[in-house]
Amino acid sequence: MNSTSHNLIIECLKQLEDRHLQENLWTGKRLPEQSDFIEAVEGLFTDSALGDALHSNATGYSKETESKLWELEKQLKKVDQHGGAMKIINDPAMPRVRELAADIRSLIESEMK
Repeated sequence: MNSTSHNLIIECLKQLEDRHLQENLWTGKRLPEQSDFIEAVEGLFTDSALGDALHSNATGYSKETESKLWELEKQLKKVDQHGGAMKIINDPAMPRVRELAADIRSLIESEMK
């Protein structure tokens, strides 16, 4: 992954791991900054090209990190994306999303040192 992709991956993982940040960005409390769940997921897997790299076994990350990325991808699909920001933030699948995102970010940051 190049440095631009790496920075985007870290940024998106931070957003997916932090409920307070989600409440600020996804509900518009932090204008002019704004984001949403779909933007965070698309940024992580599509915009950064991480999804393609993951599916091609070419992320450059450890097996442990890749395993957690696969788990995160599956967990994100469990989140009901309808009903607005607070419904998504409070979705029962989100605590595990936050935990996985934090674990992955930590792993990636330690691998990049």
